[in-house]
Amino acid sequence: MKATMWEGDPFHMSIKEQPMPKIEHPNDVVIRITTAAICGSDLHCYRGRVGSKYPPWIMGHEGIGVVVEAGEGLKSLKLGDRVIAGVISCGYCDNSQYIRIPFADSSCFKLPASTERDLDYILLTDIFPTAWYALDCAGFEPGDTVAVFGAGPVGLLCAYSALLRGASKVYSVDYVPARLAKAESIGAIPIDFTKSDPVQQILAREPRGVRCSCECVGLDCLNDKLESDESVVLNNCIKVTEPTGGIGFIGVYVPAPDGPSPGVPLATASEGVFPVLVGELWFKALSLKGGAAEIHRLQPLLRDLVESGKARPSFIIDEVLHSLDEIPRAYERFNKREIIKPVIQLVGPEN
Repeated sequence: MKATMWEGDPFHMSIKEQPMPKIEHPNDVVIRITTAAICGSDLHCYRGRVGSKYPPWIMGHEGIGVVVEAGEGLKSLKLGDRVIAGVISCGYCDNSQYIRIPFADSSCFKLPASTERDLDYILLTDIFPTAWYALDCAGFEPGDTVAVFGAGPVGLLCAYSALLRGASKVYSVDYVPARLAKAESIGAIPIDFTKSDPVQQILAREPRGVRCSCECVGLDCLNDKLESDESVVLNNCIKVTEPTGGIGFIGVYVPAPDGPSPGVPLATASEGVFPVLVGELWFKALSLKGGAAEIHRLQPLLRDLVESGKARPSFIIDEVLHSLDEIPRAYERFNKREIIKPVIQLVGPEN
């Protein structure tokens, strides 16, 4: 089969032949991937800043597929079931043709037989639950005003989730025109942080500040000169949130590496170490919560919203590929912010 590989060379992906996975435990399944996506988190590896110590490794963690082999110990899955294969602790790849999933009864999430909504369902693997969770972390309640920093896939879905959940007003902060236009198209107020201080732009409209803010950028934060500055977004959240409000902190940050390694060739000793306005955070009595999202908990809720027609998160998808061979170029364009969310739909094993 083919798989997308990162081989230790930043800003480069390869398509390589890999052995077909096989059942290794009674609770395993093997699924044939039908729809997959490239996540913004994958770009951290692509940029050589996050990953295991030693490459190469297979990339990806967002996929939908069909069970083609099943272990004897499974209780809830059978051959032919359609499932979401999202974030689990095994290092498998959704950008491969087949994957083995351990602990499949709890790791896989069953989908309806129809493929009609797969472009919505693929976003349940990671980024829609993550976006929703950012609001939970911020203590969001209906009627709140919200500032979302970052209008990439997670940031856009966070703004969308806030509006879906009854926010009175949502501000979307970014600098890429296509992203800001997408945010405006769903009813958010676009804020271009390169034009002037985004905090002041929002405070001009919300003098007391917003009730909630969400940090949806992570370690690739940029300042108004588009220079790397990991501290800028979290500190802007602290500045723009009203007293006793909340901050959802779900952009990916990592501890500084304990030394150089081939797996993170462009990471630095200052990774994840930056100044935070703790005095203002304390003085305003703000809450701050973040980390990895509770994806499995949120998937049933979000699936039901998709099935009912109340949620259509696929509005963020602007590139659909049909061959694994197109993926390296898609990574390049995604990294340059030329596309918002790339998805690949595989017709059959020949892809």
